[in-house]
Amino acid sequence: MTLWPIHRVQSLLLRFTTLIHPFPMDSEEKTRFLNFAAFLVLGVPTMLLFGILDILHGQPVFGGIVLGVAAVLLIGLYLMRLTRNALVLYRISGVIYAGLLLYMLAVGGEDGSKALWMFTFPPVAFFLVGNWEGFWWNSAMLTGALGIFWFLPGRLPVHPYRGEFIARLLASYFIVSVIAYWFEYLRQHYRAEMESRQAHLEEERAALLQAMEWRLEAEREKEVVILELRGALSQVKQLSGMLPICASCKKIRDDRGYWKQLESYIREHSEAEFSHGLCPDCANHLYPGIYSGR
Repeated sequence: MTLWPIHRVQSLLLRFTTLIHPFPMDSEEKTRFLNFAAFLVLGVPTMLLFGILDILHGQPVFGGIVLGVAAVLLIGLYLMRLTRNALVLYRISGVIYAGLLLYMLAVGGEDGSKALWMFTFPPVAFFLVGNWEGFWWNSAMLTGALGIFWFLPGRLPVHPYRGEFIARLLASYFIVSVIAYWFEYLRQHYRAEMESRQAHLEEERAALLQAMEWRLEAEREKEVVILELRGALSQVKQLSGMLPICASCKKIRDDRGYWKQLESYIREHSEAEFSHGLCPDCANHLYPGIYSGR
């Protein structure tokens, strides 16, 4: 029973994964979009719940701000499907969310509990805009927090935090920021490594396909040559070995012991055909004075 919400979140994220395939984004932008979608799946319902509770508990301004930020984030999610580079929308959403967190830090709430929402900002910043820009975002957030703790009290109504709470909050925020930075660094590192391996595999695949194509072409040429040779061999009958031939009439004895005329034997054992004529010697011998030898 305790795993039911996790399965529901995973199901929603899988739906987001399916829906963003037709979006005009590259793979890196789709990964950022998934991170943003995960933040919305978890954050927007929570913001709506606490916004309504704040309104019911007599804090309409604060509750209205929370609901307004949730609405802006949802509008940004819709607009992302219309752009090829959602980084501008991420920045706008991040600035709005950072402003909400700083306002919550200033308000404090019950014993300063609203300040704990500050810890959600480092993962959002690093996962959406990368380590370099995320570093400056978190630096700006820490600067804003320090301004609230040490410069605004006495000028604006700020929750009276104790020094020990401020120290622990800042230390914890720093630790969460380092962890989020490290996770994003590992993600980018493994992504670059996977892309390099993918490119190498694509090169090997292309080379393998080319080799297969060459081999198939060679096989086709080989088949053509074999067919031509078979056709040629089917038309060839070869005479070989010792042929017993009569020294007088020139008949040849076959394998069965029969004596056959020379032309008959050759016709049976080859593809040769005979056309009869007279050589000059025989013509002069048979028809003396008629055959001129031409």
